[in-house]
Amino acid sequence: DELWRPAYLECIAEDISEQRRLEAERRASERLLQDVFDFLPDATLVIDQHGRVQAWNHAIETMTGVPAAEIIGKGDYEYALPFYGVRRPMLVDLVTDPVDGLGDTYAGLQRVGDRLRGEAFTPAVGEGDVFVAATAGPLYDSDGNLVGAIECIRDVTDRRRAVEETRAAKEAADAANRAKGTFLANMSHEIRTPMNAILGFAQLMLRDRLLTNEQRQRLETINRSGEHLLALINEVLEMSKIDAGRATVNPAPMDLRGLIDDLEMMFRVRTDAKRIGLCVEVAAGVPRYAVADEGKLRQMLINLLGNAVKFTDVGAVTPRVGTQADAEGQPRLTARVEDTGP
Repeated sequence: DELWRPAYLECIAEDISEQRRLEAERRASERLLQDVFDFLPDATLVIDQHGRVQAWNHAIETMTGVPAAEIIGKGDYEYALPFYGVRRPMLVDLVTDPVDGLGDTYAGLQRVGDRLRGEAFTPAVGEGDVFVAATAGPLYDSDGNLVGAIECIRDVTDRRRAVEETRAAKEAADAANRAKGTFLANMSHEIRTPMNAILGFAQLMLRDRLLTNEQRQRLETINRSGEHLLALINEVLEMSKIDAGRATVNPAPMDLRGLIDDLEMMFRVRTDAKRIGLCVEVAAGVPRYAVADEGKLRQMLINLLGNAVKFTDVGAVTPRVGTQADAEGQPRLTARVEDTGP
């Protein structure tokens, strides 16, 4: 009955404090990485080289309604169900394993280096009309071995809707411009006919030898103004070309001094009616004839003078026409309008 007692007890002790420290650092690093991953605003998932989900952040939980605990470790394209309602490869799978025909489901699919970018409808997300933009790329370990892939998904439905609305608005504007061009062309034809009649009768009346000088001057003003209005009607057709980017400058020899005299007589009627002065000053260096697009030049000068006369109620309007040399020494026509209006 004597108890057996060992003569001695051998113990082996091992210091594992360093191991525990490294383990604590690993857990802290993993926690930090998980916090950063969850902080990403884009829905993000990571799969390993076997197609199993390794990470599923908060943003993708919010987008799909699937918590990470239910999807981590799942494979066989189960991660596609919340997006497309069926098991199928996604952009993340195309990074290293292209699938024939799947690229057609992504709009604007492009490869930049080892990354893929594309856009697609996700019928299983939200109300079924969500459009997403996705970017996917490979993941490597420290030795450069492929260990998986990552995909970031962003809801761009509002942006795409805005693009579609902008495109629709542009098409509507283009249609309106075409309708406007047709209207202007038709109206210019309708207005040209009575204007020709007015000009014809004015020219007939100018042949009357019994006209007084004052009557003749008034008829000449009517005739010049009518010719200008007819030229403006023809310019209306040019407006449709401007809208289409097809406007052209048509320079030709013209009577520059005659144009200035016509404008002076045209506007003197308006300034006399407003009881304001009109003092046209033409520099000595301005030639009698020039090469220019007379219709456009006339319209620009009329715009300048018209605004000055319109907003001047007291005082005078003083147009000054002169010349000055450009950087290459070539003469340029200058027109300045001074007025006492606001």
